[in-house]
Amino acid sequence: MSSAPLGGWRFRPDRELSGQSEAPASRTLPGLINEISSRRGEAEAIAFAGMHLSYKMLQQHIDATASSLLWLGLGKGDHIAILMGNRPEWIILWLAINRIGAIAVGVSTWSSDQELTYILRHSDARMLFYCASVGDRNLDGIVSSCLEAAQWSPSNTLTPALPCLRRVWRLALNQSDMESLIEFQRESGLSSKQMLDSIGEEIRPADVALLLYTSGSTSTPKGVQLVHRILIENGFDIGEGEQLRAGDRFWLVLPLFWSAGSANTVMSVLTHGATIVLQEFFDATEAARLLRSEKCTHYFAFPNVTQAINAALGSNQKLPAARVAVSTGHPEILAILQNMGFSVLLHPYGTTEDYGFATISRSDETFESLAWSQGHPLPGMELTILDPVTHAEVSRGDSGEICLRGNVTPGYYKDEDKNRAALDDSGYFHTGDIGIRHPDGRLQFLGRSTEMLKTSGFNVSPAEIEVALSAVGGVVEAYVVGVPDVHRGQMVVAFVRSSNKGLDEETLRRHCARVLSSYKVPRVFVFLDSFPLTSTGKVSKKTLIELALNASGRTEAAS
Repeated sequence: MSSAPLGGWRFRPDRELSGQSEAPASRTLPGLINEISSRRGEAEAIAFAGMHLSYKMLQQHIDATASSLLWLGLGKGDHIAILMGNRPEWIILWLAINRIGAIAVGVSTWSSDQELTYILRHSDARMLFYCASVGDRNLDGIVSSCLEAAQWSPSNTLTPALPCLRRVWRLALNQSDMESLIEFQRESGLSSKQMLDSIGEEIRPADVALLLYTSGSTSTPKGVQLVHRILIENGFDIGEGEQLRAGDRFWLVLPLFWSAGSANTVMSVLTHGATIVLQEFFDATEAARLLRSEKCTHYFAFPNVTQAINAALGSNQKLPAARVAVSTGHPEILAILQNMGFSVLLHPYGTTEDYGFATISRSDETFESLAWSQGHPLPGMELTILDPVTHAEVSRGDSGEICLRGNVTPGYYKDEDKNRAALDDSGYFHTGDIGIRHPDGRLQFLGRSTEMLKTSGFNVSPAEIEVALSAVGGVVEAYVVGVPDVHRGQMVVAFVRSSNKGLDEETLRRHCARVLSSYKVPRVFVFLDSFPLTSTGKVSKKTLIELALNASGRTEAAS
């Protein structure tokens, strides 16, 4: 595999970003939209299903929708939930909600009816916007089950299960127009521009703009609060790291209810006056068509998505405008992206709590270093590695908990216990992730602290084994978990998804034995066609552990 540099962009020695774009002056989202619309009004903001919205049109839709929300009696500090796929209406509703000083609540389209009930109740949502379906996912049925179980109806809105919810609005979405949103504006009425501008003057940079719920695989979901100022500042810094410029076109299929979609990609694009090319839900053939026909310059996706698009592209892999791709450092995935035409490959680290990205790699990284390096902290982000027990800072090169300060969440909504656990008196957010800060300042992510394994008396990082497995030809994805074992404390079990049907357990075992200490070599390998997901679309380690228990039981019985 080539070790040549993969692009030309570099951090300055002080770790600041290249600063080639003019940073926006605004520190609230309504101010940002006004600023970018004034500067680049005729430029394209959103492309979706043959529809193209300029920044001027985007602002007009935002203002009209915000006026209708005011007319309905909603205002500053209210929480309004959005449940739909990646459509212009999601972005318009979010920014219209912020336009009146209210807070947008992103709801996963993978939510069950019970999860939806929890989020609506916990977030104190006063209104829910949703669409009938996304792909083959029946959102109508989920919303109906949620409301029926809560005994909520338009004539009976005072229910204990959903005490704050007063309105539910179903958008009857067509594929390529926003008639349903215009219908909402017509039916709700419009407040005066004077009233809209007056409430806009009350919005502050430190106000919460977005509330996103993280995965609740081990407990109830946490509501992460994200504020106007940092959404803009960190979004701009992310865009600078991605070499984003006005006129670029960023393909977006990552869900808008993820920070990677909204706080990260949308904000990086808006702060640079570039274009968002929206895909409502993932379909590999449609993704390949969009990347070609819309001449997308920027790409951000996880390995399984990249694999599927690669297959859909077929023999004609080169994309006409490809330039920058953001992904994990899997060598096979990097090679695919380079074959697609992406000359700059970037590997970030981030969480919802740090607005999507806290670090990003340099574009002069090699394939080898991209496999482990998540790069340097973004401006406005302090990163330190602390001993998980003593909370003392460890030396460069030693592992410990990744802690961040600066551009991080002000806290979880209505959850003081989790806030005390995650945010210390020095202002550091304790991520719960284990990593290494190398002497040159680069971050290496090793895994969740709760996922660190103890086998035969040794501490083992699942991420280290996953990186080793990913180097085997044909391995698309690899995840490692531990299960209780009477002899070793924990047994290491590896799950692998492979594009090579001939790949077998013995090949993986021999490779691991060559590159890892003997105690790190998985005792059991399990091949899967797909990985189980949580309600937010992340790989469910809980389900993998259950599968591992079955697999390890069979192995022990046979030995």
